[in-house]
Amino acid sequence: MRFKRIIPYALSLLLLGCAAQRKLHNPEIKRNLEFAFISDTHFPNATADSVVSLAAGSGAEFILHGGDIVQEPKEEKGWETAQKAKEKSGIPWFPCVGNHDGDRQIKRHFSVPDYYGFEQDNCYFLALNTQETDFEKQFGYAKDKIKSWKGRGPIFVYFHKPIFSSQMDLRIPRKKLETIFRENGVDFVLMGHEHHYTRFHRLNGVEYIISGCGSTLDSSEGKVPGEEVKFFDNNYLNFIVRGDSVFMKSVNMKGRTIDSLAVNWRDNDHRSKNPFIENINYLRGLVPYILHETF
Repeated sequence: MRFKRIIPYALSLLLLGCAAQRKLHNPEIKRNLEFAFISDTHFPNATADSVVSLAAGSGAEFILHGGDIVQEPKEEKGWETAQKAKEKSGIPWFPCVGNHDGDRQIKRHFSVPDYYGFEQDNCYFLALNTQETDFEKQFGYAKDKIKSWKGRGPIFVYFHKPIFSSQMDLRIPRKKLETIFRENGVDFVLMGHEHHYTRFHRLNGVEYIISGCGSTLDSSEGKVPGEEVKFFDNNYLNFIVRGDSVFMKSVNMKGRTIDSLAVNWRDNDHRSKNPFIENINYLRGLVPYILHETF
């Protein structure tokens, strides 16, 4: 089941409370799991400090970071500022690699591998590396991990450079990634790099969101095929997971919800069996990508 922006987020929370009263498919999960997603903080940056503070204060247990933690990977000031923000947040960060981070530098300062996954409650999280030029190892790793989790709970994949983008970076193997996500039950794909908020029309049961709004915004980004919602506003994403339900809201610096979404990851209607049926408008908008697709 999916509720669009016309359904206030407050109603989503009410439904979440009601869900707690019924018998869940996974009755072992007795509590909400709450986490946040931020990206493109480009430390040192005062806006980034505010974004982190608000995301951490929302009740999140941890933060997924979509890359570009710092502006200049070889300058220690950015990493020091980022570490202070992390310590101040009081919760763990799970970053992926951005094009401003530097492979060696992010590993030294945040001790993260090129790509990795982790479990939390009934959820699975997978961080990929779009800076890696050899995607084949990642394909195998990603497919094995999410396939083994399919049907056990919601799956969240996040990485830096978006696979649907006005920049048309053909180095990112869109078709292969989209196929892996579609065939193996991924529910949300979270991306950064572009400094705006965009949620696309659901494609084959997968929600694709760009939210690179942790620092300076870039309103020059062109329209991307398949867009459903687009804002140029600093924000973070807040997720609440309870049993079968996933609630997402995008919150700006004034605490206002600029977009919200609720899905049931077990819902049969959530994943189309035929990839050409679910979203005619989206497929029509993908013509520019099909013409340029080389993978």
